[in-house]
Amino acid sequence: MSNMIDLITDLLKTLPLYVLVSSGTLLILLFVLLVILVKRNRLIRKAVKRMEAGETDAGISARLLARPGLVEALLRRKGDDVISHFGVADHLIRRLESRKRSEDAKRLLKLAPEAGIFTVFKLALYKQSIARILQTWLKDNHEINLIRKIALSTGGWDFNGEKAWTLLSDCLEELRELSGDPDWPVRYFTLRVLLFDKDPKS
Repeated sequence: MSNMIDLITDLLKTLPLYVLVSSGTLLILLFVLLVILVKRNRLIRKAVKRMEAGETDAGISARLLARPGLVEALLRRKGDDVISHFGVADHLIRRLESRKRSEDAKRLLKLAPEAGIFTVFKLALYKQSIARILQTWLKDNHEINLIRKIALSTGGWDFNGEKAWTLLSDCLEELRELSGDPDWPVRYFTLRVLLFDKDPKS
C-alpha cells in the first residue's frame, strides 16, 4: 500500500503545475455539478410527493419558483396541475408586472399562457421587447382562438386601439372574423383594433 502511495506521489511530482491545477479545478467543478444534480433531483422528488398527497409546502414552492427549469421538469412529469398546485402562474405574473422583462413574458406564455396572456398583452402595448415576444408566440401558435383569448382576457378594458393594431397587424384576418363573435368583450376588442385599419375589408 505504501509503495502505491509513493508511486502516486512520485508521479504527481513529475507532472507540471498547470496540469495539477487544471485537474484539481476539473474535479471541483465535477463535484459541484454532482451536488447540484443531487439537490435538484431531491427537490423534484419532494415536490412530486407533495402533489400526490395533495399537500402544499410554501418552502418547496418558493424554491421551485426561483428555478424555472425545475418547474419545466416537473411539468414534463406531472402535467399542467403543477401550475396551479405551486402557484406558478401568479408568481410569474407578479414577476412580469414588477420587472417588465421580455424573458419573463416568454416564460409566462410558455408555462401559463391562459392566466398570463392579458398581462403580456397589456405590457406589449408599451414595451417593444415584450411586443416581439407576443408577436412571435402568436406566429408560432397561429390559431384564431389565441386572439379570442386575448380579447376575452381584456374583459372590455379600455386599451390603446392604435397600439394594439400595430401589435396585432399580422392577425387582422382573425380579428375580422371575430368582429361578429357572440361575446361582447371580443366584439369590442376587435372593433377597437380594426378602427385603425385602412383596409376596406375592415
